[in-house]
Amino acid sequence: MRNDSSAIHFRKELQAVIASGASLLNPEQRQSTIDYLKSSIKGSCFVNALGHIDIINAFYTFACLKALDGAEKYESTLINTLKKCEDPGHMDIQTLEALAASWSLVTQEAPDKFLPSEIADRLEALRCMDGAWSHITRSRHCSVYGTYLAFSAFQCLEKPIPDEAKVIKSLNALKSKDGAFSHEMDSEHGSIPSTYFSIALLKSMEEEPAHQLAHWVLGQQSDDGGFLAARIMPFADTSSTAYGLHALKLMNKNFDHLNTSISEYLNDLILNTGGFSAHCRAPEADVVSTYYGLAALGFLDN
Repeated sequence: MRNDSSAIHFRKELQAVIASGASLLNPEQRQSTIDYLKSSIKGSCFVNALGHIDIINAFYTFACLKALDGAEKYESTLINTLKKCEDPGHMDIQTLEALAASWSLVTQEAPDKFLPSEIADRLEALRCMDGAWSHITRSRHCSVYGTYLAFSAFQCLEKPIPDEAKVIKSLNALKSKDGAFSHEMDSEHGSIPSTYFSIALLKSMEEEPAHQLAHWVLGQQSDDGGFLAARIMPFADTSSTAYGLHALKLMNKNFDHLNTSISEYLNDLILNTGGFSAHCRAPEADVVSTYYGLAALGFLDN
């Protein structure tokens, strides 16, 4: 086993890139984004827009605050949030991954000694018949996104990924007819998220993605400078832009010629009230878009 989990560590790599992206914000943008993220803290916990404890929201909020303002001020808030979450045996795969990723960021306290095994057992219970995972509970077939989440969770738990070789066949079944990857079988066209997740998974298993994928990814840049999630989308979005840049980086493709257009696109999505919006028609920021907006800026800086 490579580093007890895989050849690359998805969340650790992104955290370093997000720190680079945070360094590119001007002082006003940085402070307004910190203030926006801190508004998620209520009663010593991270909460979502509805005021409910939300592990996924907590992970993204803390990861951004760690990059922008240091972890020390907010780690106790994250620990309090994690201790109030439900039994992992009832969680879906998105929440399991966020729980594992959150604990991997904590330095002040260790999780309950049984928690990693409980999460791993739940992940195994969620595995699909075809050997990989889906983000849709009780799905008969895997998805690229679900498999990426499972791998990430095992990485964050520092546990080996069981029977990871089975995943390659499952991924190949999700190739689209245009040579990329899709979230479903026999698709005409791929998407940036599924293609990025597939590239990351293949690289983590020390498999080389087809070199044509880089050309496909570059072809998804839209006129506004960002990357389209899928060809039918009318405009780019923040997370797909980060995914596209990370995919190119994983394939060692130079994208310096894109830096100016993407930088302008991303700066248009930083709101005066703090944080990044998801796309040009989203009036408000959200924590997931802020996480990937900082990551996209960080890839340009790297």
